[in-house]
Amino acid sequence: MPRHLLQQSVDRLAALAAPPAAAMARGGTSVHTDTLLILAAVLCFLLCVVGLAMVARCSRLCNPSAFSVDAPGAVAAPCKGIKKKALQALPTVSWRPEQRNEEEGERPECAICLAEFAGGDEVRVLPTCGHGFHAACVDVWLLSNSTCPSCRRALVVAAAQSPAVTGSP
Repeated sequence: MPRHLLQQSVDRLAALAAPPAAAMARGGTSVHTDTLLILAAVLCFLLCVVGLAMVARCSRLCNPSAFSVDAPGAVAAPCKGIKKKALQALPTVSWRPEQRNEEEGERPECAICLAEFAGGDEVRVLPTCGHGFHAACVDVWLLSNSTCPSCRRALVVAAAQSPAVTGSP
């Protein structure tokens, strides 16, 4: 008798788990198949977009000079730093505070030492980006690096051009 009861409960569970015949006649499984196909296509598309974005980012990081907009005929300085002679050729100015900025409480500061510029400070202005720093602070940086400490833009050294030959009439 226990076998008979067990068989009845298994038959009832099988009847409940089986899909109704009307749903099978309408194609109930095709809705699930279409949904799965659409989801798979969207997932593949997203993976391709993320993959392309990562490839583009890696190529920008590995070769930043290909994506920078520099003057034609200019060559990026080497990564090891610049020579003292080239360093001293960079422009320096004596800092003069502007009356307007002091009234508003805005005082520029050196991004390396974080000290505010005071009147008479020697400030070196980088030609490629226009950022200014205390000359003593940025000189130490530029002897070991050839980029701006703030924006990391490479310093550009003008390509050596042969002097023009001028003939006498």
